[in-house]
Amino acid sequence: MICKVFFVVSFVLFGQGLSLPRPSYIKPCKVNSPDFDDCALEHGRAALPYIVKGDRKYSIPKLNPLKLPAVNVDAGQNLNIKLTDVSAEGLEKIKLDRVKIDTKARKVFLDMHMSKVELIGQYDINGKILILPIQGKGPCNITATDAKFQYSFNYILEKINGDEYMRLTENDNLEFEVGRAYFKLENLFNGDKNLGDTMNTFLNENWEEVIKEIGGAISQTIRTVARTISSGYFKKVPYRELLIFE
Repeated sequence: MICKVFFVVSFVLFGQGLSLPRPSYIKPCKVNSPDFDDCALEHGRAALPYIVKGDRKYSIPKLNPLKLPAVNVDAGQNLNIKLTDVSAEGLEKIKLDRVKIDTKARKVFLDMHMSKVELIGQYDINGKILILPIQGKGPCNITATDAKFQYSFNYILEKINGDEYMRLTENDNLEFEVGRAYFKLENLFNGDKNLGDTMNTFLNENWEEVIKEIGGAISQTIRTVARTISSGYFKKVPYRELLIFE
């Protein structure tokens, strides 16, 4: 089971009710068209190259790379992990595989994949991972290859100044699987090289189990990206400009 993660990023928070026109690189689709989902996928793929560059008007951060001040991972009572000064690299190469928008249930599904995503930063870890004690702080690199993500969220409609806007609810969800994961934690056990090398070898040889313990850092990073991008446009572009109901 993917571990629960709690994460706060300041750029998610911005004023409500500041209406902006839909950006030219985002094209709406007709909800009642039989190829609605295909249209949404096609237009989503076309917009991605613009989105990954960031757009300050809509509070969209630059994704190449994405800088995060902290990622807090709650891996249970036996393990405490914190990542700080994180640079998430490879996000600009994310690809959309499926977009499904259910306007009656007010739910959106996004399937994505990436060939490689890296989290580079500082770590602080203490406790047990699998059966072994682990402790240390210093530079780290957590890398996943051939990663697949399934993100879903519900939305509500809020009326502001006569227009309706989409708002994400708090019950969004992201699940993921990876083809391979790699871990490098420097300065483990107060810099004891032998113990540190042994632990890093153990982590990489048992990556499938380890990713269940600390893979939430990757999951939460992608969830934050998806939520921030969606919220950025939803909070500033009226619903009627994002979807065509005629």
